Amino acid sequence: MIAYYLITAVLTFINLMIFIFSFDKKRISAYFTFMALLMVLANGGYLALALSTNLQEAVLANKIIYLGGCFVPPILLISICVICNYKVADWLRIVIYTYSFLVYAMVLTIGHNHLYYSEIFLDKFGNSTVLGHEYGIGHNCLWLYICRNFSTDIQSEENSCCSAEKLICNDFHGNDKLRFICFWQKNKSCI
Repeated sequence: MIAYYLITAVLTFINLMIFIFSFDKKRISAYFTFMALLMVLANGGYLALALSTNLQEAVLANKIIYLGGCFVPPILLISICVICNYKVADWLRIVIYTYSFLVYAMVLTIGHNHLYYSEIFLDKFGNSTVLGHEYGIGHNCLWLYICRNFSTDIQSEENSCCSAEKLICNDFHGNDKLRFICFWQKNKSCI
């Protein structure tokens, strides 16, 4: 398992470096860069958890892992909206990010109280350390949060990307591959 976590941490770091140095910074949304950075941190957290030797190290690594779990979903949602030219009201962004910070604040209490995890202990899985736990009441907020983000991602894709597909088809009408994809999706503006 340690080899797997090491490979994913290295690959996500390489992916971030390629992303940063390969694209024109003026044309790429900062959301994509920030999401890639959070994925690197989360994968580094998984590696640190697998290598941890005591409960304090495992708890700290788990908190680093939750950076990705708490902040990648809202950033992914906003990224989808940016790609699909769907305007998200400022007040809604504030609500989404505030909820993310509140859930992460509960994660930061792990090891100090029983709000997020009611019990924590070290366990082994193969050659890796894992943080065993019993869920506390605060953990339900994370699942509610993930389900809300997932359903909102799907709704924003269904509502907005149809017009994005038409834009792609109209801009690249001469490209046979894109034309076939649009025809396959029964988009009449491409035929």
